[in-house]
Amino acid sequence: MRNNCIASLMKVFYKPVIEDLSMELARKCTELISDIHYKEEFKKSKDKCTFVTDSPMLNHVKNIGAFISEAKYKGTIKADLSNSLYKRMPATIDSVFAREVTQLQSEVAYKQKHDAA
Repeated sequence: MRNNCIASLMKVFYKPVIEDLSMELARKCTELISDIHYKEEFKKSKDKCTFVTDSPMLNHVKNIGAFISEAKYKGTIKADLSNSLYKRMPATIDSVFAREVTQLQSEVAYKQKHDAA
């Protein structure tokens, strides 16, 4: 009797799913999001990759690339420094005095550093 009640309830509350565009879109999105397909693709492609050890030539190319990048970076910094605020400012009494004081301080520090050595 209980099975009959459950079966009758299932018939009453069961509604057939109508296939329309939104249901098809939902199914496709679910398949795309599904981890199962992702994991299957991963398992299939896992053994296809091989790692190549770094050869001396490859290490040399990497080092040269890093060196060139650093040289370009330092070149842009030097270009920016050569276009400093002191060079663009009009020569006023205060700016000339500040430039001379900075120059003297750097010379004094340089001489003290190398005379002590």
